[in-house]
Amino acid sequence: MRWRRLILQGVLVTVLLVAVGVACHKSAPTDQELTQKLVGTWITDEAGGNYRFYGENSFHRDGMHSADEIMHADGGTTRWSFSGIWDIKDGKLVASGEVYRSDSSAVETYQVEERIESLTEDELVLVNEKGNRLVRHRKRF
Repeated sequence: MRWRRLILQGVLVTVLLVAVGVACHKSAPTDQELTQKLVGTWITDEAGGNYRFYGENSFHRDGMHSADEIMHADGGTTRWSFSGIWDIKDGKLVASGEVYRSDSSAVETYQVEERIESLTEDELVLVNEKGNRLVRHRKRF
């Protein structure tokens, strides 16, 4: 009789541990969920010893994106204007298109792939190919 009770207790403990593990396990968001969360405008605002960088990057529902960025450094100012397409593939933000620079008459193309480390309602954290973390905040209108 005692061994039956021990077996029953063991089974109950196992079931309880499995249930708690399943409840605590957070599955990674799908590409579709990330896509829905990313739509909107994200702000970059950084400053250092001799520079200030500000940018607004908008991801539209139709897969288009646009961005305007400005860098004040060493007494000069450079502006960039991006337009292109974006998608989420395997948890990575993939974007490509054209960029216009204020200090150049040439139109350049770009292609970016950055891993999405985290994405909440207010904060986007990307990791670029060099391993640098890029933190963005949602623009509130």
